[in-house]
Amino acid sequence: QNFASLTTYTPSKMLSYLFGGAKPENENENPELAMREAMDKHGDFQTNLDGTLKYDDYVILRAIVTRQAMRAFLPKKESLNVRKLEAFREKNQQKYVATFREGQQEFQNSIIGMTKKACEWIELDAQNYQLTVKQYMEDPEKRRELQEKDSEVRMALEAKEVTQTQDDIIKASKFKFKRDMEMFRKLQTLKFTSSPQATSEIQAIEMSKTSDALEEEFGFNLQHLAHASKHFNLEDNEELKSFRRLVIAQKESEEKAEFDRAQPPAEVIELLVAEGKVLGEPQYKQDGTMTFDYFLETNKIITKYVIKQTAEGLAEHAVKRRAAIKANNEEEFQKLVLNTANWEQLTQTLIQANLYQALKVPKQVFEKSQQVYLMEPQKRTVFEEELQSLRESMRTRQPQELTREQCLDAVKRLEAAKFEAQKKMYEFVRSQRVAPQMINAVIKVEKLKADDHFFNETGIEEEDVEPSIKRLSLEEEEEFKAIIEEFKQKSEAFLESKKDETAAYMKKAQAAAMMMEAKRKAAAEQAASQAAAGEEEKKAE
Repeated sequence: QNFASLTTYTPSKMLSYLFGGAKPENENENPELAMREAMDKHGDFQTNLDGTLKYDDYVILRAIVTRQAMRAFLPKKESLNVRKLEAFREKNQQKYVATFREGQQEFQNSIIGMTKKACEWIELDAQNYQLTVKQYMEDPEKRRELQEKDSEVRMALEAKEVTQTQDDIIKASKFKFKRDMEMFRKLQTLKFTSSPQATSEIQAIEMSKTSDALEEEFGFNLQHLAHASKHFNLEDNEELKSFRRLVIAQKESEEKAEFDRAQPPAEVIELLVAEGKVLGEPQYKQDGTMTFDYFLETNKIITKYVIKQTAEGLAEHAVKRRAAIKANNEEEFQKLVLNTANWEQLTQTLIQANLYQALKVPKQVFEKSQQVYLMEPQKRTVFEEELQSLRESMRTRQPQELTREQCLDAVKRLEAAKFEAQKKMYEFVRSQRVAPQMINAVIKVEKLKADDHFFNETGIEEEDVEPSIKRLSLEEEEEFKAIIEEFKQKSEAFLESKKDETAAYMKKAQAAAMMMEAKRKAAAEQAASQAAAGEEEKKAE
């Protein structure tokens, strides 16, 4: 759809610059004043009976706000981009993400501020504006149109003259496509450990990095590449089509290799199934779950075969991760951690599927059993203790003998790391609705990170600490007890403080929802009343 098809008011050409038409003459340097002038040029912003904006008018309001919010944000954006590029060159993931988030927040603030001023200027109630947004963004077709218009507005404001050759843009397009494939691989590694919200943010960060990489390599960003590609009509370029097919084939080959490495051989599956059948027929409860004992015993078999299948590979992975820490390459370390966790998770998924399929346990029964038992604290504790005992019994490496001082130092470090992980997991679970298996996967990732840092700092494997504690009978010593008690109190204090915060947050959310519902009902009643009044007038005529 072009601009004219979305608008019905007469002076449409006056605002066509919003979507890529001729540049405006004498646009006010002050973004707020420019917004007011554009709103006045549009004329009346018509509303529906419920007080929401008509669609065409909302499109124009949104475009004006987006353009002027971007103009207001520009000075801040330029300074943030300098910092972001510095972090990109330094491969400082933490600094890069922090700067990216700051930019997102600042831009969001600019949008919110400009929207508020725009609504005040045309005397549109803020609640009606929110209902307008909700109404049109919930319609898939209109949401798609609005997102396209947002892109056109950004392109119209930021587009620069294309001075590069077509060959330059083809080279940059290939470079971008390779990075897109790398991003796809990265997002695939996050499927077991990240919620959709977190994955969306990571995708946005990776796109930002691609833009910065283009800037470094070719002297222009992602926005300009899109503009130049359109300029040269590269969508149908045969050279680029052929290149894409080649890269996609390579990606599919890598995925198959990853799957093959995780897939246990036929003879291992045969042993797995035979061991599972020793348990007898699956035992179920009336609520559609396996009995806890059957769930636990089958998981012990699964864990046993996962350990056998992954032992050698996990040791190789650990060496690479720890080398990345020593090289101070945080981004590479994060990538390797996720590769480890996902390879192990894929192996477990395949072993699990083979066993339950052979035992004729439906997938939904397993998933419901996992949901029930891993969310019940008592059952989860038994489950984790049993599996940990199994892992310890299967260790083949002789543990390193530690001194008393090494043990106490290790306990302090590990308890501190555990406390930090607890805080992180609390926020993760509180802010996102996630399945138990995702929580387990995130815990596994955090443990891998903590263990690697612990090893690089001390030269000690985490699993070697417990045997030395028992050998030295440290559990009875006051100094050991004091460390454990210190972090126990910190943990309890943290949970207590969060209990009040969570209650307040829930109360606020419920109040906001009630207010929104009351406003919606009032608007609907007003619309019905106006409609009834209109019918009465017609009858009177």
